[in-house]
Amino acid sequence: MSTFGSFWLGPLSPYEKASLLSFAEFGHSVVLYSYKPFDGLPSGIVQGDANEIVDESYIDRFITDGRRNIAQFSDYFRYKMFLKKHLCWIDSDVMMLKSFEVESSENFLIAENGTNICNAILNLNPSSRELGRIVAASESVLDQDVPFGTLQAFNSRTFKKQSSSFKPASLFMPLHYDEFYKFLLPEYRDECQELCRDAFSIHLYNNIWDKMGYYKELLPPEGSYLHDILSSKPIAKQFKGVYPESVVRALVHGWNQRFSGEALSIGSILKQLVPSTRRTLKRLHSQYMPLLREMSGHG
Repeated sequence: MSTFGSFWLGPLSPYEKASLLSFAEFGHSVVLYSYKPFDGLPSGIVQGDANEIVDESYIDRFITDGRRNIAQFSDYFRYKMFLKKHLCWIDSDVMMLKSFEVESSENFLIAENGTNICNAILNLNPSSRELGRIVAASESVLDQDVPFGTLQAFNSRTFKKQSSSFKPASLFMPLHYDEFYKFLLPEYRDECQELCRDAFSIHLYNNIWDKMGYYKELLPPEGSYLHDILSSKPIAKQFKGVYPESVVRALVHGWNQRFSGEALSIGSILKQLVPSTRRTLKRLHSQYMPLLREMSGHG
């Protein structure tokens, strides 16, 4: 069995726990690195000391638009993890559907949009020259203000001539990031089931959920693809209730209205929170949060 590693900063929601546990449920070992202890970390997930990989002071040294960029730091963290622990990286929003193995010495690269590499599931040979170059390039931008996705781009550029060996996204993240909402809405359940029939995993695009204002203590609406998966697992007991379909639909509609034009890169999507988005989210929260608090027992 393979051993997978990830990193998380802050409290874990049931979604992250369910995603990580999905690998343990297939018998794989899962190490979750953090700088502080977690409360209620489920059995099957081992906590690792993130300082063994990267000193905590580095969190503030990856900068985009004048602010620290945790996503860039996370890219650097996984590159260093390959060197020190020989684990296969998984984002904490990747859920295993069928078991797959990753050798510590192999380059496990998944194509996204053709030749770009998605870092959500990634393994790089710890003794390869390529990994050394990627780490050096990442450290060259320390304390500099660089665009979102810079460190992920280092990876794609380094391996662009090997694109023929990339794993197809359809087997590991069959829904593209601009279709993330299909996991959440009942009318797309059959489509998701068909797209995911042969897939080993799915990617939930946690960052988009956060930017959209999704409250991750509630299960998705009944009848949705993701509700069907999560409600059958023991982790379902940790959710505080079920999202009303109308609320999720309003959140998705508001998000898609702002990004319904050209296909944007994931970096562009996550950066473009304009003031009108903030106003929309505030309006949705003021309208629906009293209902959610009542459902969850927190009035």
